[in-house]
Amino acid sequence: MSTQFLVPLMLLFFLSNALIAQEMQSVKLPYQLYKIQLGVFKKPSVNKLKALESLGTIQYQKMKNGLQRVYLGDFKNKELAQKVLPKIQEKGFADAYVFKKVMVVDIPKSVVIDTSYVITFKDAQFLDAQLKELSNMGNLFFQQTAKKANLLMGKFKKRADAEIVNIKLHKKGYTNTRIEAYYFSFLGESRDQ
Repeated sequence: MSTQFLVPLMLLFFLSNALIAQEMQSVKLPYQLYKIQLGVFKKPSVNKLKALESLGTIQYQKMKNGLQRVYLGDFKNKELAQKVLPKIQEKGFADAYVFKKVMVVDIPKSVVIDTSYVITFKDAQFLDAQLKELSNMGNLFFQQTAKKANLLMGKFKKRADAEIVNIKLHKKGYTNTRIEAYYFSFLGESRDQ
């Protein structure tokens, strides 16, 4: 084979490998869900647990000491888990409780559609005049949960833009704020906590 064909062929090989390596890069995204711990048992009662199957998936975790930790469900938010908790407690799991499980998931960069940043105001109550002042600094929206509504400002394409606005907020006395990243992918939405 002559060198005039070998050089372009080698160049094509290296470029395709570089593209494959770039495609394989991933983003580590935090993913949170809520579970209900039913208890820790030496030998879980199958009949008692079977009565809970309609409320969610039952999961077992073997511990080093031979005991088994038993969970129910993968709930998208705390409010959903809290609604199920009384039903579980009524069925004999009085010590059951809700907890948050945060996992880091590797998602290929090719499926991440968008990353945005918002500023969250924690435990704040606002007067109309304050809301007007804040709306001049950025788009405001409320995130409603079962217990309260959080005020958020955003969405910022770059974290640096959110940080500049956050500094201005601190100078104006709004100090109980934090910046959170939202990742949007084909798998759904995830938020840095």
